[in-house]
Amino acid sequence: MAVINERVEVVRKVGIEVLAPSSDALGPVLRLTVSGARELAGYETGSDPVPSPSAAERAADMDLIEASLKNIASKGITGLHNMDGNFYQLELLSALEAKGRLTCRTEVPMHFKNFDSIDRLEEAVEMRQQYSGDMVWSNRVKMFMDGVVESRTAVMTRPYTDTGTTGDPLFPQPFFDEICTRADAMGLQIAVHAIGDGAVHRVLNGYEAARRVNGPRDSRHR
Repeated sequence: MAVINERVEVVRKVGIEVLAPSSDALGPVLRLTVSGARELAGYETGSDPVPSPSAAERAADMDLIEASLKNIASKGITGLHNMDGNFYQLELLSALEAKGRLTCRTEVPMHFKNFDSIDRLEEAVEMRQQYSGDMVWSNRVKMFMDGVVESRTAVMTRPYTDTGTTGDPLFPQPFFDEICTRADAMGLQIAVHAIGDGAVHRVLNGYEAARRVNGPRDSRHR
C-alpha cells in the first residue's frame, strides 16, 4: 500500500497505471484528502518492472537529497539513519560524497519485508561489503513487526477497547526468530519498528533467540 498526497498523475508519472481491481493488482494506492482521510487513487499492478532512473532523474534526486541534508546539517545534526534504504540511495549518497556535497554521515539499512526469502539477507551483506565508509555505510537490517495504534494495527497484548482486536504481527514468531538468528550470525545489526507492547515482546523474543543460538556479542539490536 502506498499513500500519496498529490493527484493520481503522480502515480502515472512513475509508471504505475491507475486501473480497476484485477487479478494482476497487488494492492491499492491511496491518497490523503484535506481532512486527513484516505481515498482510493488507483491500484498498483506490478505487471512491469520499475524503470531505472534516467541521468536527469538521478541528478534531480541527488539535488533533493543534498538540499535535505543541508537543511538537517543546519540544525546541528551531523549523522542519520535512513531506515527505508536500498542500493539506489547508497549510490546517490556515495556520489554526493565523491563530489564533496555530502553534509551528513548516513547509514542505510536493508529493508527486509515479511514476504522476503530469508536468503535475501545476503543482499544486506553485499550492501555492507560495497558501502562501509566513514560517511556512507550499511550494516543493518530493518523490519516492521506491526503498524500504528491509530489504525489499530499496532500489535497489543490486550484487545483494543473499540474493536476487540489486538492487531496482526507482520512476521510469524518462528520466521522472525530465524531471521534474527541468521542476521545476527552475519554480524548485522537489526532494527525493528514495533509500536504495540505485543510487537515489542515478539521482537525481544527474536533477539533472545539469536543470542541463545549465536551467543552474546555487542550486537546493539533495537
